[in-house]
Amino acid sequence: MHLDGVDQMVALLDAARELDADRQARTAGRYPLVATRLLAGPRASEAGAVQLRDLDLARGRLEVGRSKTDAGVRSIDLLPRLRDVLAAHKAAHRGGSTICCSRRRRALSATRTTSRVA
Repeated sequence: MHLDGVDQMVALLDAARELDADRQARTAGRYPLVATRLLAGPRASEAGAVQLRDLDLARGRLEVGRSKTDAGVRSIDLLPRLRDVLAAHKAAHRGGSTICCSRRRRALSATRTTSRVA
């Protein structure tokens, strides 16, 4: 995902929040997914596979344990705002072991992760 500036990032986050607020929307969880992709920088496949156990809110870290390459296995420091977003999402999270999951509570593929943002 490439954005030219802060205005585009804010617009994308606002749009994701609006879609999540729509009770008729077929999916939810766009806002934490978009915030994670923008503010932490994981690949689409990594963001879709983030497990609840990978999120260490006390230390403000996200562990990327499943990646395309060994070099991709890493720990990402969370910005305070992203930590707050993920803490709220985790508290309200229902079912599934992944933070951002499909309607069937499964991890999102890279394609599904990207299509939720688009």
